[in-house]
Amino acid sequence: MKSTKEIMDRAAKRAKSSPEALYRRMLNRLIQSVEVAMKIKGINQSELAEKINMPQPQLSAILSGKNSPTLGTIARIAFALEDEYLVRFPLHEQKIAELEMRKRQAVQLEHFLVEEAHSNNASVARMKVSEGSVPQAKDRSKRSLQNETSSWPL
Repeated sequence: MKSTKEIMDRAAKRAKSSPEALYRRMLNRLIQSVEVAMKIKGINQSELAEKINMPQPQLSAILSGKNSPTLGTIARIAFALEDEYLVRFPLHEQKIAELEMRKRQAVQLEHFLVEEAHSNNASVARMKVSEGSVPQAKDRSKRSLQNETSSWPL
């Protein structure tokens, strides 16, 4: 499995290959997003064309990639589909994915630390500690207690 850095480096390299290549990828993603949003809303091209006040053949040409939409047309489509996140930029998606991965890792670490703390507290709770004396365990051998406490951080 590729690391996040490898994925980001690859995306940056592809984006730098040419502005035209980046434009084409962005347009393809836009078209895919529109098609998915249309399926979710349960509308076809004719209904969307009517909602945005555009002839259906013109919308078809945009969704087939033959014609490029203006920013105004993209905004009208997004408004009609009630999807303000219709346009996603490839470079930002990589950064968002990396941030989400870091957040998941932080949450996993937090859960691990909480479990460790609970585990250590449970061990301490099983022992009876008298002020000024060595901890003593009920129904435990001295060796068992030494093994358990030897792993405690000091």
